[in-house]
Amino acid sequence: MSVLGILFLAAAARVSYPGFSIEPPGDGAWAQVRDSDSEVVFMKRLEQETHTFGVAVLSRPIRRRFQDVDELRTWVLAQKTRNPNPARYTVEFAEASPEGPGPMCVRYVTRVHDAGPPDFELRKSLTLNVTGFACLHPDAPGRYYDIQYSERRPRKGRDRALSREGEAFIKAFRFEAPPDGPVSKPAPPPSRDQT
Repeated sequence: MSVLGILFLAAAARVSYPGFSIEPPGDGAWAQVRDSDSEVVFMKRLEQETHTFGVAVLSRPIRRRFQDVDELRTWVLAQKTRNPNPARYTVEFAEASPEGPGPMCVRYVTRVHDAGPPDFELRKSLTLNVTGFACLHPDAPGRYYDIQYSERRPRKGRDRALSREGEAFIKAFRFEAPPDGPVSKPAPPPSRDQT
């Protein structure tokens, strides 16, 4: 499934990556625009240029350690409300609560106003809604996963049919064996014969 381009998927089969597996979106025309061990992104073709919809799994190592899911929730909210470009984006809403495919997961929802780049007049009043799970791998807490769907459109609100597709994608996410093997189990000490 690593062929990039337009995919017409009738029945989604589970696809495995290091540390996780997904069911690719399977209803309508989708383009897989990223396919790597740490970034899997699909975009759905829509009729309106200013209306976009995508689903993604983004993964990366994380050095920070969290004592509990509430500390993770606080960190996720801080990350999701951090604004890298205040001239273009305004965070209008963000919330997070413990929920997801693992014990160290939070479900988040954000709404951002996107003023667009200065040279693209059509994007002056877009709303970007992003919903997903932010998780640490249960067997490798040094690995962070962001499982999400996003919709950018000219007005507030969401397309309910697209939201159902996004929910199906994020809820079908499953953790698999960690990329580098389990890190929660230390190696046994060498036997006397090996010393």
